[in-house]
Amino acid sequence: MHRRSFAGALGGMAMLPMLEAESARTTCRVVKDSQGRDMAVISWRARDGSDVGEVDLPFTARAPRDSNEGRLGPIAIRAAALGSVPNAYEWDTREWQWWKGFSRPFGPENDEYTRLVPAAGGAEQRQWGVLVWTRYESDGVETRQDWLFPDLDPRGGIHYDCVITVRNRSGVALEEYGQFFASYLAWNDGKGHFYWAESGELANFADGGGKHLDFYVTARDSVCARLGHVPHCARGGGRVRAFWRKPVSVSIAGPRGLHHVQMTEERVTSALAMGGRGYAQDYILAPPGLTLAAGATFRAHVRHIFGKPTGGGWPNTLNAWWQAFAASHLRVHSLTTAKGTGI
Repeated sequence: MHRRSFAGALGGMAMLPMLEAESARTTCRVVKDSQGRDMAVISWRARDGSDVGEVDLPFTARAPRDSNEGRLGPIAIRAAALGSVPNAYEWDTREWQWWKGFSRPFGPENDEYTRLVPAAGGAEQRQWGVLVWTRYESDGVETRQDWLFPDLDPRGGIHYDCVITVRNRSGVALEEYGQFFASYLAWNDGKGHFYWAESGELANFADGGGKHLDFYVTARDSVCARLGHVPHCARGGGRVRAFWRKPVSVSIAGPRGLHHVQMTEERVTSALAMGGRGYAQDYILAPPGLTLAAGATFRAHVRHIFGKPTGGGWPNTLNAWWQAFAASHLRVHSLTTAKGTGI
């Protein structure tokens, strides 16, 4: 009965979790995965004790031998309500970073090179659920990711958050900075995926000729829009071809009719993209104005939702979810280990 009531509310997403509880029902244990990474195995539950599912999340990379071993983030979300595991590979995983004057060229020998640096991390039980974090430093830039898995409201749907904190430790200002992240979805492979277009409707990257990082979507009033490209972007020349209503990407429907909806904090998102004919829901984070001053920090809130459109279709549904997401930024930031002034 618990599973039926929980899954039945997924379409409506009537109430997103408040991340509050007297004692968390969600727990985790840490194991070694087949690549020697520390991996959190999260037993995810609703506030009434009903089962949500289980999440596998590798969070350390001590000496990655290749970029695959260096991928970090949720690699498997197993929930009966979803019908299948939506992950092809890790979500919110590190890929590239760049800035003006950056000396490292892009090429086969250093693709996704931020994956090749060691990463430390941990898993912590919190009053509201489980927090898993990872931290790495590449070329003088330190990045921390915090994933939050709260006890969910059984009347709402499946969702979790990630907070990404980037700090410039290089000693000099980094102009035209960007860092690229990817979430790899098995549901999308070969079918494209959607972005929330400026018109308010969903547009499939594939319908615009997209195959693999061919073009980028940004805000109409952004620096990237004025330039016509994302500076120093590793693929496709960073060419901007479309504009978003908000930085939201939506997957192809899974076997139970649910979609993976990925939202990123607008003020620090410079662009969205599609890789691998759809299976990569990509996003690029950057400080406002694209300059990361020496010693400066910026933070981004990312939300992952599983749901389907309700009355009024996608425009009304996404508007409601976006409003709840934007209203939760300060609350979610406050729950991470990084308190907003450092890492």
